[in-house]
Amino acid sequence: MIDFDTFVAWGISHDVMGAWDGSGSNKYFYKYNMNPKNKLKMGPVWDFDSIFGMKDNEHAAPWFQKSSYLPYLMKNTSFKKYYKQKYLKIAPSIESKMASALAKLKTIPGLEESRKLDAKDGLMITNHWMMKSKN
Repeated sequence: MIDFDTFVAWGISHDVMGAWDGSGSNKYFYKYNMNPKNKLKMGPVWDFDSIFGMKDNEHAAPWFQKSSYLPYLMKNTSFKKYYKQKYLKIAPSIESKMASALAKLKTIPGLEESRKLDAKDGLMITNHWMMKSKN
């Protein structure tokens, strides 16, 4: 048995962030203990070096990588319904929450220096997402 909340949150997080690197060793599963009543949980989300690079109407990597669980879980009617409900609940506020979180990131000491270093590597953080720089 899996914990739908954590699996759905992990999937939605990757879609919202446009992660291209969400499968393989980028997944963590955990269980509080081996009590059969405790469900397998997913998370935390990590490895953000390939986020915000998708085009409109593209899905994050976990939707099409063979090592991902999402395509298989979506065959389960209960999981699919739960995923849709959770997404529709948060969808109206995703953009404003992301913009707010990124605005807070700008206040972190050293971030501007880090952005300059990332730009040298071909990446830049904009007000809303990270994208390949034109340099």
